[in-house]
Amino acid sequence: MRRRRAILVRCLVASVVMLALSLVARRAGVRGWFDSGAALRVKILQAGVLAPVAYIGVYLVAPYLMLPRVLPATLSGALFGVWRGFGYTYLGSMLAASASFWAGRWIGVRARITQDASRRTPDGPPSPRGLSWLTICAIRLVPLMPGDAVNVTIAQTPTPFGAYLLGTALGAAPSLALYAALGEGMVHRNTQVVWLGGAGLGLLLLAGVLAIRRRRASPSVATAGPAS
Repeated sequence: MRRRRAILVRCLVASVVMLALSLVARRAGVRGWFDSGAALRVKILQAGVLAPVAYIGVYLVAPYLMLPRVLPATLSGALFGVWRGFGYTYLGSMLAASASFWAGRWIGVRARITQDASRRTPDGPPSPRGLSWLTICAIRLVPLMPGDAVNVTIAQTPTPFGAYLLGTALGAAPSLALYAALGEGMVHRNTQVVWLGGAGLGLLLLAGVLAIRRRRASPSVATAGPAS
């Protein structure tokens, strides 16, 4: 019942946001902006600092509106160009990863306190081991991995935040750069860039899956050391 209610609330919020955006676009005459990618880019640049701030905000709340972050990550290249789009998406990704990690860590601590209070015997399941930054990096290499769910899950383990942040910073960069390149290739109708971006994402998916399988086969190296 609660899950259905949460889904309904998200649908309602998403509908309201989309309606508000459509009304604003209509008032501002946005339809003419999309005559070409260059015209849209000029409008974005004229917005100044508000454009990247608004984009990062949308990137942060996208999952709560049932929008995959792949969509804004790809649009970043079309709106800002490859490098600026990648930079804004990377910043938003790190902020989102940090926020969801600490939210998951807080949820885990609360659940552990409740579990300890209700447990009658001191014996319980063995505590999980933390992940190393290499394991987290391998997980981040997979382009379509659900980021927020992974972040909260990792936060339930005693993984140090430093290892988590380092693995996220290194592993998330390649796919975000490829998404930005893919977006710019689409807006400029550059089929070569689009194909190269798609092929790169496919290779990243394969590399990430193979790396995860290899780390799972070596449990002794998958654990994280003590936090510094």
